[in-house]
Amino acid sequence: MHTQQVNRASSVILILLSLTALVTVVTGLIWPPPIPEPDEGTQAHIFQLSIAALLPMTIVVLSTADWRRPWRSVRPLVISAAATLLAFATVLPGALPLAELMNRPGSLVRTAVDAEALGGSSRAF
Repeated sequence: MHTQQVNRASSVILILLSLTALVTVVTGLIWPPPIPEPDEGTQAHIFQLSIAALLPMTIVVLSTADWRRPWRSVRPLVISAAATLLAFATVLPGALPLAELMNRPGSLVRTAVDAEALGGSSRAF
């Protein structure tokens, strides 16, 4: 198999993996499982496997890229990065609840709430 064919196939796989992660997250938000599963669930495992496979596939894309045509080489990386960032942007806010953020020692929200409770200013700094 020629380098260009390997690059083209790995670019398609890279984009499909990042889109799989994004679609998995979006469908999990739209249609959550009706019964809580004992572990993280199938969707979480699909998301984790697709994210884990992105690194080796990115290395293959970068190592087989034809840098004489940079736009053709960078395009799959940009599409994959955008889809992956969108997937993480929808996952991360739900991963750490606001109450946990507020109760962290030294957080600005906690400092402001404590200062106001003591009769001081609500300014944290």
